[in-house]
Amino acid sequence: MRNPTSRCKPLSLSRAHIQARASHEAENRGILNFKASDGWFRNWRKRCSIGPSVRLFGEAGDVNLTELEPLIKAIRDKLVCYRASHVFNMDETGLFFRALPTRTYVSSEEGCRKSIRGTKALRAKDRLTLVLCVNATGCCKIDPLLVGSSKHPHCFRDQPSPIPYVSQKNAWVDRDVYKGWWNNVFLPSVRKFTNEPVALLMDNCSGHDPTCLDPNGQVEIMFFPPNCTSVYQPLDQGIISALKTLYKKEMLTRYIDAYEKFDELQELAKKAKQGRKGLQFGLSANVLDAGQIVKKCWECLESTTISACFIHSRCLPHLPDEIGFGEARDYRTQLQRRTITDICDIFSNFSIEPCNLNKLESLGLGELTEIIHKEGASSGAGLIERWLHLEADPEVVAAQEVECFNEVSDNFDRSISNEAEAEAEASSLMNVEPPPSPPNPVSVNSIANLSDETIKSMLLKYCVAAIEKNIEDPVLLGLAQGIRSHLTK
Repeated sequence: MRNPTSRCKPLSLSRAHIQARASHEAENRGILNFKASDGWFRNWRKRCSIGPSVRLFGEAGDVNLTELEPLIKAIRDKLVCYRASHVFNMDETGLFFRALPTRTYVSSEEGCRKSIRGTKALRAKDRLTLVLCVNATGCCKIDPLLVGSSKHPHCFRDQPSPIPYVSQKNAWVDRDVYKGWWNNVFLPSVRKFTNEPVALLMDNCSGHDPTCLDPNGQVEIMFFPPNCTSVYQPLDQGIISALKTLYKKEMLTRYIDAYEKFDELQELAKKAKQGRKGLQFGLSANVLDAGQIVKKCWECLESTTISACFIHSRCLPHLPDEIGFGEARDYRTQLQRRTITDICDIFSNFSIEPCNLNKLESLGLGELTEIIHKEGASSGAGLIERWLHLEADPEVVAAQEVECFNEVSDNFDRSISNEAEAEAEASSLMNVEPPPSPPNPVSVNSIANLSDETIKSMLLKYCVAAIEKNIEDPVLLGLAQGIRSHLTK
């Protein structure tokens, strides 16, 4: 589908987007008992002759390089006075640390796989956020910060987290999380690494508090221009992708090791305390497992891969020789192809006899094994490739966006309900209209994770509410009417 605001940029419409829109239209038209199910979606595609979906990776197609080049050149000019080893890049990324290569992406403990569809199981409890930071030569890797939704994970009672861990309601990086990373992780690591001036490159996400400054003046922060990090940010050029590939390969390796001693681990799992079971028992990974694997993979990430990504980003003024660039031009594709081939080879050697298949099914590996044996290695490779790119899958992104939108919408509806109750109570007791109760706070990071279309839907909802209530402020009423007119034309 083409974006009406541009002649060349395509709009990404996933199944989740279309189903959400259909439910919205049914509600507006007063259609009762309508459910935009997967069956409805398949029939809708047939009726409208909609072909197979095309996956779009990244946002590089939306970057206007001509307009951004002068801004990036200004950053390069500032970086001239810094050595390559003193230029750092920081970014955060989501990680579905429990997901296995299946068509439904749910853990084996969440019930029958065939009864669950879509991405409903991929919620905050299954997602962690990693805060990563590294220098251009790869010789200084800042310890990753793990952000989860649980304040005190049970798995940490027996053993502390191997890397820094903090909690946030939705496992996102907000300003509090960022300040903690800046003061407790980044600055101490930089001080230990060097006493010379350092530059830190990062995007202008709302969670990155610009008021956080180095009191010693050693670190200078440089923000990338908006909407360009998919092209110019080094971590987005393959470092994050390589880390996730290594993580998922290591996690799958641990599952395969559990298969070799399945019966023994089943007995040990019965004696283990609830909340502390993990990969060591052949069960879904917990936060401790995730921290251990991330730490191992981050340390194993080659400096040539990191250097190649910094060079590919074109944000540095340094020559390849200064960074120590090796033979890592196809770092990302080679690693992923090698991982996919290795996994397919391992699973093709598994027996699909009922007893073995039951063990694999208990570990969550039965579906992949059956696909490789019955549909061929190419089908298995496609499933594994989608799994490696799970965090960027359009349907997963759309599902998270719907979750974020629902949170904001619920807070809005709750604030209206609280205001109505307060007015009714005041009228009955004092016959005086009380001041409106403030709306429930919504994190800035929640808004930052929404797409333009979702924000427009939110604006339209709020404007309609203001017009129907006929708010007394004529300026706000005029703005609401103007915005509604603009969004509905």
